[in-house]
Amino acid sequence: MPNELITPKGVYKVSKRFRDVEKRREDWLHRESRRTYVHPAKKTLARSIKIVGLYLALYLCIAVVLACNVLILYNFRVPNNEPLERKCTSMSSVPGNFVGDRKIIRFQADQRNEITPYVTQMYKFVKKYGNEGMRRLRACNLDNNWGYNSGLPCILLKLNMAIHFNAVTYTSSITLPKEVPNELHDYILQLPLEDRIDRIWVSCSFLDNTTDAKVEYIPHRYYDADGLFEKENFYLHTISENLTAANIRENPAFRRVIGVQFQYLPMNRDVTIKCTAWAKNIPLDVGSIVVIFRIEGHEVFPNPDPDFEEASDLNFN
Repeated sequence: MPNELITPKGVYKVSKRFRDVEKRREDWLHRESRRTYVHPAKKTLARSIKIVGLYLALYLCIAVVLACNVLILYNFRVPNNEPLERKCTSMSSVPGNFVGDRKIIRFQADQRNEITPYVTQMYKFVKKYGNEGMRRLRACNLDNNWGYNSGLPCILLKLNMAIHFNAVTYTSSITLPKEVPNELHDYILQLPLEDRIDRIWVSCSFLDNTTDAKVEYIPHRYYDADGLFEKENFYLHTISENLTAANIRENPAFRRVIGVQFQYLPMNRDVTIKCTAWAKNIPLDVGSIVVIFRIEGHEVFPNPDPDFEEASDLNFN
C-alpha cells in the first residue's frame, strides 16, 4: 500500500516496557518497611511511671527557671517612688524667658502689658503650693504684682525635687568654699551655731558693676534641709493647754521655694545676677542660675515705701 494512502489516527508513542518492574518495586518496599519497622512498646505500669516522672522533671525545671527570674526581678526592681539613679537637686527660677542657659526679664516700667506675662508666670507657679506658698512669699507680693509694679521686682528660686536626697550642709564659715561671696560668709559668721544646722544657703550676686542695688531674701536666705526632699513629713505637735498631742502632716514642697527681691536696679542696661544654692553635695553647675534684668524707661523707676497699698486690677485668683 502506498504511504500517501495511510491516514494517521493521532499522536502515539512507543515506549520500552520492563517486565516485572512494579512487582520488584513492591517487594523492595516491603523488605525496607520490615527492616525499619519498630514494634510499639508494651503498655506496662513501669513504663507509665517513667513517662510521668520525665514530665514531672521537665515541669520542675521550668518552675525553677521561672522562680529564679521572679527572684531576680523582685530583688533588682526599682520601686515606683524611687528614681533609677540617685541624683542631687538642682535650682530653677521663675519668671523669665530662656536665652541659652540664662533667663531674660525685660520690661518697661510704665507698660503694664510687658509686666503681665511675668506676673502671670509667678502666680501660676505659686498656685500649686496653696495658701502656705502665698503666705511664705507674701513679702514679695505686697503690690499684688510681685513687685514689678512698684519697682521691687522679685524672682522665685526653687530647689527641684530629688527623692531621698540628703543635703550635706555647711555649718561653719571656715568650711565654705572660696567661691562663696563675702557677704554670705559674713552673714553665716554672725549666726549662732544652732542657727547654722541643716541650712542650704542661698546667695545672689551681681556679675557686673552694680553697687547701688540691694537684695532681700524672702522669707530667709536659706532652705531648711530637714525633710526638704521627702514627699510628706509627719510631726507630733503637743498642745500645752490640755497636754494632748496631734500628728501634723506636711508637704515640704513649698519650703523648697524662696523669693529674692531686688531694689534700686539701674535702668536701661542689662544687670546680670547669679544665684547659687550652697551645700557640699550640690554641684555649682546645677545649683546655680543666671538671670538678666533689663528695665527700660526714661526715668529712674522709684522704689516706694514698703507700705505701698495700691492694688493691681489684675485678677489671678
